[in-house]
Amino acid sequence: MKTKMNNHSIIKFKYSFLSIACLVVLGLTGCSDDPEPAVDVIADFTTNSTSILEGGNIAFSDQSIGDPTSWNWNFEGGTPATSLEENPVVVYSKPGVYSVSLVVTNESSENSITKNRLIHVTCEGIYCEPLFTSYDKTEDIIYGNDSDQHKMIIYQPQNDTRMDRPVVLLTGGGGFEFASDLSLLEPLAINLVKHGVVVALARYRIVPNEDGSTRLIVAQQDSRTAVRYLRKEASSWGLDPGLIFNGGYGAGAFSALFHAYVDESDLSTNEVNFINSLGGMEGLDQGNSGHSSEVLAVISLAGAIPDYNNLNLITSNDVSIFAIHGTADAEVPYESSGNNPVTFGSKPIVEKVRSVGLAGYLFTIENGDHTAPRQYSDEYILELMYFLREILE
Repeated sequence: MKTKMNNHSIIKFKYSFLSIACLVVLGLTGCSDDPEPAVDVIADFTTNSTSILEGGNIAFSDQSIGDPTSWNWNFEGGTPATSLEENPVVVYSKPGVYSVSLVVTNESSENSITKNRLIHVTCEGIYCEPLFTSYDKTEDIIYGNDSDQHKMIIYQPQNDTRMDRPVVLLTGGGGFEFASDLSLLEPLAINLVKHGVVVALARYRIVPNEDGSTRLIVAQQDSRTAVRYLRKEASSWGLDPGLIFNGGYGAGAFSALFHAYVDESDLSTNEVNFINSLGGMEGLDQGNSGHSSEVLAVISLAGAIPDYNNLNLITSNDVSIFAIHGTADAEVPYESSGNNPVTFGSKPIVEKVRSVGLAGYLFTIENGDHTAPRQYSDEYILELMYFLREILE
């Protein structure tokens, strides 16, 4: 039996052998072998989790639009670090916060996506969790020969009986012009103490009527003097003398960075003579001679390094760094500023540290001002502790 078609009836045929489409309309027949236009690919993906314990794995699923034919994944901190699979599974062995990127292509287009700070790899136990809820605070500790200005506050986890604890020394700000308000660093100190670290907050000497170079040298002498004190009195405070970290905020970070990275061999003869006229790099006349001022790593909050040979003073023999800096810091550059001399901020410092094979971590606070690194310690404390834990272990 045949079906009668009227003028409005349409029948679509697909001629697979020739891979062409024909549209047949009663009274009008037209055929075309033009391919359908390709759809641009748009990269996207999902995960079965974004937070795992160290040693766990995460499955990634491609959700890209446009029928991609190839995938190129990059997994910061993961194993494998890269993959060409459509839906890879990745193991994360080290605590941290990691980004993931994906590039997809099809026959006619390419697209990429990066999800920053997507994967949170956590750990358990000391230095990983805030196991201590209370702390003891001891004020007005004299750490050097200047009993008026060499003052320190020490925070300890309450009821912590360990005698081999690490300690973080943090020097306050103040622009080398006035005594720093150490209470501004107390939130960070408490966060560190809750994770099992002893913290010492120190003031540096103020030398009125002196230029900036003199003030910096004096402050870094005091940084070294404070480290020597902690090493000398380690047993009194339940510290491991080999587990001392140094850092600071603002001017204190300038001092800590100088302490960590500048050696006499990095300076000109005139600069060395100038420093020697002030008591030498170590400032041994300030107290605690006979003890080393070496540190394991440096923690810089809104710090920078003045131009010393374009940061070539940083070598593989130096220490690792964890830097926190706001991109809108109007007082200390996040990147670099000036010309002859240049002041190098956290970003180029961390890049240089990484380039010589050392661990360098930069926690960027988008649109953060000069005060942001000390105000937002809750946001970076876990990453800072992961950094310290890796060195400690």
